[in-house]
Amino acid sequence: LITASLAELVYRTAEAAGAVGALDPATYALVQRAYGIAGGLTQGSLVEALVGVGDGILTRVRHHVEEQGLRLPEQLDRATGAACSARDLTWSYANVLTAARQRE
Repeated sequence: LITASLAELVYRTAEAAGAVGALDPATYALVQRAYGIAGGLTQGSLVEALVGVGDGILTRVRHHVEEQGLRLPEQLDRATGAACSARDLTWSYANVLTAARQRE
């Protein structure tokens, strides 16, 4: 599931935002548009908001795979969330684990 890779990217963005101090206005505007983050947040609040976005992405994945016994398909139908394509692909699990590790 590439969706889990998006969560990893958001967690990496949060880590970078926490490490650099203040983001320049252009970068902040990009992050704001990309992830729907409010304007004018402090560094700590920005990091928390980004982690929340990543958590929301993984929560959505979990919502759709719980009814399948937490089995991760290659793809989820974008309209229904139903599993489509191959089931239990190693890289789907790896993507989720990589995102979870990045969140630490």
